Amino acid sequence: MREQTMKLWLCGLLVGSHLLVISTAIVLNMVHALLPEELSACLTLLGPTFTIYTAAVLRFITKRDGRRSSGKKVSRPVAVISFAYPAFFLIATLAILLAKAFNYAFTSLEQFRVMLSVVQGAFGLFGAQIIASLFDLPQGKAAATPEP
Repeated sequence: MREQTMKLWLCGLLVGSHLLVISTAIVLNMVHALLPEELSACLTLLGPTFTIYTAAVLRFITKRDGRRSSGKKVSRPVAVISFAYPAFFLIATLAILLAKAFNYAFTSLEQFRVMLSVVQGAFGLFGAQIIASLFDLPQGKAAATPEP
């Protein structure tokens, strides 16, 4: 797989998976499977990650400026890790959300929040490393310095 192709597919997966989880939470609330405070907890925990990754994706897409380049080939392990990680996030988050909505787990709102926090924390921590390296995002002090 070519690097640019992988990045575009990954952009779609990152934004699409977050939109799927957020819309699922809203629909579950609309059919009264999630209480309003459970929806609020879910959106509060998903919002920051969604915003950060969407900003990275938009930055990448706007910097491309319509250019098409075949780019170099990406090794199979890099491609597998890049796609498996967001897919795992999607499955884990949906499992937590559906388990709460259908009362399979989490007897309290606090347990639900903790589990979502653990998944979001892990996704944020490791996902940031993958996203920063794939999309050439500045890190540390360089992030505060505007580009010329």
